[in-house]
Amino acid sequence: DFCDGLEYQIQFNDHRMLDTIEHEGASFIRLMENCRDRERRENSSCSRSPTTWEKETSNAMFYRSRPVLSDQST
Repeated sequence: DFCDGLEYQIQFNDHRMLDTIEHEGASFIRLMENCRDRERRENSSCSRSPTTWEKETSNAMFYRSRPVLSDQST
């Protein structure tokens, strides 16, 4: 729901709200990016798998990656 609200803000071309979110939610945004990166790397056959104590994504250590879509149908 919140993401839908953010998408709605785009039409106003007023970046103050997005600047506020970036400033106030910077640590959450970093966590979200780390979770997505970890999931992408865990599901990739080309990228190296993340290690448990990897400094860059240690805040996402307990994030459980979703299975690849082809794995979900089995």
